[in-house]
Amino acid sequence: MTKHTTIWEDTGFLDEFSRMNQTMGDRQFCFFLGSGASVTSGIPAGGELAWRWLHDLYRLANGKPAEDDEALKAWATPEHLGIGGFDIERAATFYGQLYRARFRADPSSAYAYLEDLMGGKQPGFGYSVLAQVLAETRHKVVITTNFDNLASDALSIYTQTTPLICGHEALAGFAQTRLRRPLIAKIHRDLLLSPQNADDEIDKLPEPWQTALARLLTHFTPIFIGYGGNDPSVMNFLASLDPGRIEGGVYWVYRRTKGAEQPYPDAAVELVRNHGGALVAATGFDELMFLLHQRLELDFLDDHVEQVAHQRADDYRKQRDALVKGVRDSPEDDQKAEKAAIRRITDTPKTWWEWELKAQSESDPEKCTQVYRDAIRAMPESAELIGNFALFTHEVRKDYAEAERLYQRALELEPDIATNIGNFALFTHEVRKDYAEAERLYQRALEIDPKNAAHTNNLAVLLEQTRKDYERTERLYRRSLELDPEHAHNTGNFAGFLLSRHRWEEAEAMIEKAWTLDVERDSQSTGDRLICGLLLDARSGRAVQPVLGRLKTLIGQTFMRGIGWSLDAQFEAVADTIDADDLAFYRKIADAVLDEEKVAALEADPRWRQIEPVALDGPRR
Repeated sequence: MTKHTTIWEDTGFLDEFSRMNQTMGDRQFCFFLGSGASVTSGIPAGGELAWRWLHDLYRLANGKPAEDDEALKAWATPEHLGIGGFDIERAATFYGQLYRARFRADPSSAYAYLEDLMGGKQPGFGYSVLAQVLAETRHKVVITTNFDNLASDALSIYTQTTPLICGHEALAGFAQTRLRRPLIAKIHRDLLLSPQNADDEIDKLPEPWQTALARLLTHFTPIFIGYGGNDPSVMNFLASLDPGRIEGGVYWVYRRTKGAEQPYPDAAVELVRNHGGALVAATGFDELMFLLHQRLELDFLDDHVEQVAHQRADDYRKQRDALVKGVRDSPEDDQKAEKAAIRRITDTPKTWWEWELKAQSESDPEKCTQVYRDAIRAMPESAELIGNFALFTHEVRKDYAEAERLYQRALELEPDIATNIGNFALFTHEVRKDYAEAERLYQRALEIDPKNAAHTNNLAVLLEQTRKDYERTERLYRRSLELDPEHAHNTGNFAGFLLSRHRWEEAEAMIEKAWTLDVERDSQSTGDRLICGLLLDARSGRAVQPVLGRLKTLIGQTFMRGIGWSLDAQFEAVADTIDADDLAFYRKIADAVLDEEKVAALEADPRWRQIEPVALDGPRR
């Protein structure tokens, strides 16, 4: 150790990192990670594995575990291990030889050992910060001797960024210096690509990696973290580089060890001495990355991770439910295997969704109610089941007192399920008419799940009806259609809004689109868009008989009607352009679409009785 070797504290180094990050736009750092960076994510460091393998070798040779460390030390000689010059006090430096000795009898079992060791491990906090740095800054490179997927997993979990992973020397040529996305260079291969771990495998860095790393280090200043320098292939390569060849020098982060005379390897001292830079004392990988997080003023990601998880779960449910509905509604001769699979699930439900599937399979509301009650007895803490039963009770059974109790119970159990919050908001809006509370609930649902098209549309409807805030209403309608462009109901709602604002041509286009998207045409929404189309046809002087015929067919069918809906704004928009008698007749039809009790009055109307039904398939006009 000489006076020419620079040693910094982690806080001093990060001050310097922050300064260069802000003032030197051409300075790029890369992160050289060793096994020490993965310890807090549950993967042992190389030194720990070396000791594990020593214990394994003792047990295999002696038929029993070592009684204590002294027994192990007495036995672990170069002769017993077949490792020349072995010194147990420096066991970590013999990592490659110990790996070879441990798995010499069955090399393929070594890969299985490593896969089991690293399987299911989640990237810790330090990796979350690293992912943000890689995704959001110009410092986009990780070079690592590790086989694990923690860096790439962290990028996926925390930033939804896909890195370029070069996990084999055959891919080293793709490790370029001009990067659009993060690069992860695994110089000892990926876990699933015959990772190199034995002494003869890590004796020399493969030629493609020597070329690639020389190129990278000319443009990226390396920060070594969690790396012990016990890998001859890397250290010999670094030693071979001419002084000044590494851009910006070398920053070697070592772990503070209280009372240790030299907590950093001699090779690190030589590296810093030859290339410049500094040795950096730090508490650990996570702690260093936490301080870097503060210096770069990065966001904390807990809310983001929750939102992404909720969205992923919601997307999964929607796709699953659409698949099940498609199978269930298909002819019996179609998809026999899929129908049989659904029946097997619903025969013996075990999860909340299997109970939900069983409830959905019942067309009789009373039987469906009984399934939900059985389900909740079996799973009384399932907020998903209780929330779905609340929606069924609200919209189908119309038992509003019980529905409210169920909604509240579901939210007590799990207050952050956006679907339940949004459905309760709809109940509060339509049934209780508490518009301020409904708006608050819709906003809360969208905070949790900002990409939910249904909640966005329902908030637009509320604002249109109560706030008369038409600019915000339109933004929300458009946002709902950005999120789900193929949603017939939301498209129809926007068409009605445009009609009420006297924007005839735009409303016409949206009505046609909604009609095309509405493949089932058996709901109140179908009736709503037929009424809006009728008003547009009448005010333009077009023939109204086709749309009246389709309304005759629809009203003659059974379909579920909602509550609290009104087409008053649409009728008011065209009031001065349509004959008063015709408008009154059209209002009577609209009343029957919205309220089943008004159907009898319509059927008594002589004009209605003269209308011939028209099939609901085909174009609207």
